[in-house]
Amino acid sequence: MNQTVQDAVREATGGDVELSEGVPEGFPTDAVPLIDGSVRGATQTKDETTHWVVLVSGDVSADEAEQALTDAGFAVDDEVSTADLGSVMTLSSDEYDVTVVGASDSVLYTVTTRS
Repeated sequence: MNQTVQDAVREATGGDVELSEGVPEGFPTDAVPLIDGSVRGATQTKDETTHWVVLVSGDVSADEAEQALTDAGFAVDDEVSTADLGSVMTLSSDEYDVTVVGASDSVLYTVTTRS
């Protein structure tokens, strides 16, 4: 996992999490579509808020993730892209906030329920 992805995981969860193979338990797959690729994930509950972290690796892109999420009704709230580090975007729906971090060969999703 590159440094940008590690930093995004720490910021989203408040610390390190151990990613296991597959989509994490309880992940809202019907509401938050994931792009195809090798998937690892984790779930963390903090202060009654559930955080899911999903890392999709392979021939993937943040643009592909953004398209899938906007097609599912998410709105792009903010987006930053650099040639060196990749891209970071935040999206939201009525139920979930999603941060997507795209690097050269992976896309990291951090998903939280909206309060």
